Amino acid sequence: MKPWAFWQNGSGAPNGFTVDYNAANGNIEFLKDFLVPALWTSTSSGEWTTIANWNSNNPGGGTASTGPASRLPNALDWVRLEKGTSTVTLSSGAQSVRKFYTQQPVSITGGSLSIGYIPGSGGKFDVPSEFNAVVTLSNTASYSAYTTQVDGGGGRFNINGGTVTFRNINLASHATNSGKIVMGGNVTFAPSTLGGAATALIQSTGALAQAGTLDLGAATRTFTINDGVLGVDVSIMAPIIGAGGLTKAGAGTLQLSGAETYTGVTTVASGMLILSGAAAKLGTGNVSVEASATGSTLQILSNVSNAIANSATLSLSDGASPASGLSNGIAAALVANHANVDLGAGINETVNMLLLNGVAQGPGTYGSSSSSATFKNDNFFTGFGMITVLVPEPTAASLLLLGMTILSGRRRRT
Repeated sequence: MKPWAFWQNGSGAPNGFTVDYNAANGNIEFLKDFLVPALWTSTSSGEWTTIANWNSNNPGGGTASTGPASRLPNALDWVRLEKGTSTVTLSSGAQSVRKFYTQQPVSITGGSLSIGYIPGSGGKFDVPSEFNAVVTLSNTASYSAYTTQVDGGGGRFNINGGTVTFRNINLASHATNSGKIVMGGNVTFAPSTLGGAATALIQSTGALAQAGTLDLGAATRTFTINDGVLGVDVSIMAPIIGAGGLTKAGAGTLQLSGAETYTGVTTVASGMLILSGAAAKLGTGNVSVEASATGSTLQILSNVSNAIANSATLSLSDGASPASGLSNGIAAALVANHANVDLGAGINETVNMLLLNGVAQGPGTYGSSSSSATFKNDNFFTGFGMITVLVPEPTAASLLLLGMTILSGRRRRT
């Protein structure tokens, strides 16, 4: 019957009468894609929850003769926003729709927007949510979709706050203007449970000149990762860029596998941050793993090369004071695994300085008792790899002090 979407056949004969049956080239999800979409009909900016802005507005409806009553888009609807540059604002309420597509700016400042379609369930068009304009999430609002495609050439997801629940966010590459996530605040990332449990993935798609990116902007952004049932809750494969820094919070696990170029600090405040893949790198700033009630871990897997910038300071803290007896990596009896670096076999990360509970360690190699490092410390290190601490470069202040000391000595001799 292909390529026809619908057809009739005359093979049916209920009650002895031959009739034509209507048939579709697909299941119920296929049929739903051909329903009249929910269209934004206003030419002006306005509130999602104002029914007059939608094609489902029928003030005199509600009867067989007057047609259906007015309603907002619901879980059966494919919402399509195609009215130019006017902004659609969702400021309250829990809004659930089947699919979502926008060519208009959308601002989600409150409430929630949930898209329910699961790819592969039978729709003729298999993308649940597509941004071909700027969509902004802020405050304590939430957005959820199994897959969100952020188009190149104008698609952008501004995250200024709130919670994003997802399985895939695909940032389309483009010749000059790729799809991107731009951070203007902190965010909670949660893996979607639609269709079962799996790692939530942010990735650049396509092979055009400009890859999709996640831009931290100029400030340090906190990514709180909810803890699911899998080993890795959220994986970011798209490059992370910007002058800002990244703080990993929450009990869940965040995995980075891109060549990150952000220049701010990296902090593991709780949970686990994993570096995986030959291209994986943190930003160029200092790296800290802080004490937390549930443990904080930076894990660098064996296939990673130069994840931490050689010019960076690596700081590890388990909540103990510098008076705990730490000296050149020799640990006192501290609480294990509150802040540690797990180094895969073959890893030898070079850093400019190593601080353990705020105490600067001397040059040399550091690792767990399973490593070949000179200074072994199972409180702060696990795995077979090691950290090499360089002879710290003299700072401008120390050079000035040295110069003044030499000058003073010369004056005393004259």
